[in-house]
Amino acid sequence: MRNLVFILIGILITTLIPATAVFSLDTSSPLLCSVISASEYSLEEGCLEGTADSFDLPQFVKFDLQKKMIFEVGETGRDRKSKIVNHTQTEGQLIMQGVENGRSWSAVIGDQGKMTATVSGNDFGFVIFGACISQ
Repeated sequence: MRNLVFILIGILITTLIPATAVFSLDTSSPLLCSVISASEYSLEEGCLEGTADSFDLPQFVKFDLQKKMIFEVGETGRDRKSKIVNHTQTEGQLIMQGVENGRSWSAVIGDQGKMTATVSGNDFGFVIFGACISQ
C-alpha cells in the first residue's frame, strides 16, 4: 500500500510540473548528490526499503558531465565509478544513463536538484532518491 502511495504521488508530481521548465542547475561543474533513501526489488526477496548503507550504496556521488563519469565520494576506501554513456537536458531535467559490471543505471535530476536513479541487474533492481547541488 505504501508503495502505491509513492507511485501515485510520483504520477501527480510529474503531471503537474510544466514541460517548459528550464534546467537551472549549473552542469558546467560537477553535481554532488546525496542518497536520501533506497529500495531494492528482487524476485527472491520482494521489496526492501532502507538507506544507502543498507544496500552498500555510496552515500554521496558526483556526476561530472565534462569527464562523462559518475564517482563515489567520501572516505570509503573504494574507487567506484562509472562512465556516463548518454546524457541530455530536456524539459527541466538532466537525464543520464550508463552500464557497469553487467548492470544498467539511469538517473534523472530535476531543475530543483531532486534526483531519482535506478540500477537494474539480472533479477533485481534499485530505486534511489536523493538531492543534488552544483559544486
